[in-house]
Amino acid sequence: MSQQSDPESPSPSLVSSSERHQAPPLADKKTRFITYVIDCLMLGIMDYILILLVTIVGGTGAVEKLNNVPGLILGIALTLLFYVTQESLLGRTVGKIIMGTRVVDYTGRHPTFSRILLRTFCRFIPFEQFSFLFTDGRGWHDRFSGTYVINTRA
Repeated sequence: MSQQSDPESPSPSLVSSSERHQAPPLADKKTRFITYVIDCLMLGIMDYILILLVTIVGGTGAVEKLNNVPGLILGIALTLLFYVTQESLLGRTVGKIIMGTRVVDYTGRHPTFSRILLRTFCRFIPFEQFSFLFTDGRGWHDRFSGTYVINTRA
């Protein structure tokens, strides 16, 4: 008889036991906040590089067309590109690499693409970026997608 695992129950790979090595600890709130700040800076740099490339490739006419795209739509597209690409391929963003953390699923493995996509879309919930400050350190984008951010430098 096979047992189904509950996505919200702690996984043996995330919970220490006397029979296993201790799993990497969850990243603390300070580390998560610094990671967030670094990733915001990287998004700003990415935005600047996009405008620079559009200017080089398409000239001022292309920049004027880009200016006609609502900022919200452009911001959502860049955020999706930034987080989905890095976290689905590497399990980490630039901020997570610098801070020594990684995204895992409830089994301690690399999350599926659909979990990463859900995790990224949850980032658009108002005030979500501060949700990890008021709980156990897991933000809404972690809880809703069944993911965890762990330290890799333990």
